[in-house]
Amino acid sequence: MLHTVFFLIEPNEEALREFPVRAGSEFAQVLLDPLLTSRDYADRSHWREDEAELAVKLLFVARLREYAPLADDKAARQLLGSEHVSTEIFDRWWSIRRLFLEEGKSEEMQDYLGAVTEKVQPTGNSVVDEWVRGLSNERAAPHFLWRNRTRGLRVRTFGMSLSHGRSGTTRMACPRMRNSWSFIARAQFQSCKRT
Repeated sequence: MLHTVFFLIEPNEEALREFPVRAGSEFAQVLLDPLLTSRDYADRSHWREDEAELAVKLLFVARLREYAPLADDKAARQLLGSEHVSTEIFDRWWSIRRLFLEEGKSEEMQDYLGAVTEKVQPTGNSVVDEWVRGLSNERAAPHFLWRNRTRGLRVRTFGMSLSHGRSGTTRMACPRMRNSWSFIARAQFQSCKRT
């Protein structure tokens, strides 16, 4: 199985204080901008989150060395304190945090907003307000039924999906459930229906 670890890289206090002086305002902004990145590793590899974090630190410093103000060793020594690409240089100027994204993509949370559209205050942005109205319309739409000969019967209703396969297994995705497509009993499906 492939795992993705997300990392947020931010400048520390020393970087906030020193880079505007050492690098000038324009390049300091490049060095001070937060960066969200990720690293994948597989179950069967020796890599885990700790190794991924170390690799991201090295990759980040190496990426910075590609910029013209840090391209030669002398400039890197003056600005970063060393010409080497190392975790020590990273740790001197930046911090790194692992982010645990349990909710997934924001699009996967639309059913939550669709359930309370009548309570949503307008944002003043016509694009977003129209999108919210569309979610309200989706919720008011009748149930959608689709039959696929190879996969059995699938029903989508108000953000919940129910799939009944040939083996008699019932699978469902419900916004109140943490794991989409959990195998569940019909009684649980009844209790999950919106009123």
